[in-house]
Amino acid sequence: MGIQKNIASFDKNSLLEKLLGELEDVLAPAEDKLVRNQDLSLKANVFIVGSPRSGTTLLYQALAASGGFCFPTNFLSRFYASLGIGCKIQKMLFSHDCQYKEEMGLIDKCDFTNFSSELGKTKGVLSPNVFWYFWYYHFKFGDKSYLNEQQWKSSNTNRFVAELGLMQKELGLPIVMKAMVLNWNLLQLSQLMPSAIFLRIKREPIDVVSSLYEARKLHSGSYNKWWSFKPPEYEQLINLSAREQVVAFYLSIDNALDASFKKLSDKQIVTVSYDDFCERPNELLHVLEKRFTDLGGDISLSKLKPFKKSCRRTVDDDKEWRKAFEVVPSKVKFKIY
Repeated sequence: MGIQKNIASFDKNSLLEKLLGELEDVLAPAEDKLVRNQDLSLKANVFIVGSPRSGTTLLYQALAASGGFCFPTNFLSRFYASLGIGCKIQKMLFSHDCQYKEEMGLIDKCDFTNFSSELGKTKGVLSPNVFWYFWYYHFKFGDKSYLNEQQWKSSNTNRFVAELGLMQKELGLPIVMKAMVLNWNLLQLSQLMPSAIFLRIKREPIDVVSSLYEARKLHSGSYNKWWSFKPPEYEQLINLSAREQVVAFYLSIDNALDASFKKLSDKQIVTVSYDDFCERPNELLHVLEKRFTDLGGDISLSKLKPFKKSCRRTVDDDKEWRKAFEVVPSKVKFKIY
């Protein structure tokens, strides 16, 4: 009964989806007026990349709590087609500077520093949101989370950049957000944003695939049902065993990011291990502060306390995962970048 209730908790809310569609129709034309004259040259922002279940959500929440960034919130997720308008409303409702005798009574309920989440989903109106609707609204994905040349050209990249510019302008800080949906198109994204910093978190591979495997069961009740993004090699993966699928998915991401990070400027890339970040998070904050300086910006980040590492592996699991890592490279032809 418990697992079925949890599975249902990941179903979309049909009424909410209807309202979001109605808001999109009404607000998107108004947003056009804000976007029209927006400067497309962005200051430095941080885009988190890597495999799901590698610690990306903890990293995202920690940087959000460091005080130096603005970020897509659960509130802003409702304004994926009108981010500038959403930022104005969020500021009006939740900024201390815009309050009048605390008549709304909203600010005291906006803590987002408990660092809890479930499959990347956080709780709290101002907690960090993955913001995938925003990416899907601007980029013309097909059935996979990889954009071919034609799909990229047909995407509304100018509006995407302009919307992030509006967010920076309205909220007054550099942006940190997840960008894993473009793990396979990072070079194209970097060309849109020459001052972007791509922050990659890496975790022990067996820890990642084991967590991905369990996420399937948590999300749908079955290890055999696909969960998360679909890589360019997806058609090759669907006939593999569930464990092999998960390993191939992880390797596809690793392959794509390895290739991109070799070609990106050193100023644009930062890599951190999950273990190091949990044990010494302030070392990463220092690196980011220096990187912003190198890119002609400035940022000050509040210190963080160490985090407790998560690990659910067993000895038997290790054996099964090592077998999968051994056989997958002979079964899947990964894309060359």
